[in-house]
Amino acid sequence: MKNSPIFIIGVSRTGSKFYMQLLNSHKEIFIAPELMFKHPQKKDMFSTLNEELKQLDNRSLMDSIYNLNLKGSYKSTIDLVPSDLLIKHLNKDEVKNPYDVLNIILQLATQSEGKKIWGAKFPIHFSYTNELLKEINNCLVLFLTRDPRDIYTSDYTKKSKEKRTTGNKFPIKGYLLKPAVLFYTIWEWRRSLNVYGQLQKSKDHDRVRMFKYENIISQKENVVKDIANFIDESPEAFSTEEMKIVDSSFSKKLELNRWKKKLSLIEKLIFKIAVGRKMKKYGYY
Repeated sequence: MKNSPIFIIGVSRTGSKFYMQLLNSHKEIFIAPELMFKHPQKKDMFSTLNEELKQLDNRSLMDSIYNLNLKGSYKSTIDLVPSDLLIKHLNKDEVKNPYDVLNIILQLATQSEGKKIWGAKFPIHFSYTNELLKEINNCLVLFLTRDPRDIYTSDYTKKSKEKRTTGNKFPIKGYLLKPAVLFYTIWEWRRSLNVYGQLQKSKDHDRVRMFKYENIISQKENVVKDIANFIDESPEAFSTEEMKIVDSSFSKKLELNRWKKKLSLIEKLIFKIAVGRKMKKYGYY
């Protein structure tokens, strides 16, 4: 499905920034950074837009879009959207739900960047992937995953560094931080793979493809070919020269299976008991 919208979905710490950089190296593709469009726990765009759409006032809706106080990179994308064009499209297009608004915002941001194919990195929580496929016609999804033991190692390192900083919102601190991150990682990773498994049984299975973090370290050229094949583009249209495989938890050189040096025997056993079968199914045992 050439020229389809492209979305990067999955759990955190799975290399989403690399995939965004890679796709954006294509002269026709613009992948917006995280928009916090729809999330089950965090403040998001969806709930605000849903309320505004009930009022049938496009001017008020537009004001809400520009004034939303969301963390992260939301503002950098919205700043690409000219207000005159946004209100024009809101008035002209049939806007039924927040996904229609997301569609307009991403298309206008892409035009501002001088590109044609649009998408976003982690606009929704992975649990809404089926909804995204339904609401955005012909869109394609890169579904990211990683060895959950390395997700845990990375996420705990990141959160332990942040716990003393102002504004950190992770609710658990101190001695309870490590077990909290451990069990949260297991819960989220298992949920994400359950969602992926359901998608593979659905009629839209060909619009979703899994990509593993480990492969962008050990098989980067093959990953580029796989992505190009999936979105129906030429591998030569992408540039990997300036691609950075980022793990913001560590300043050292990236390496595979960092968990082997970091996890205790008890932690390894917990992973085996809790998600060992699913890890084996996806090649992590």
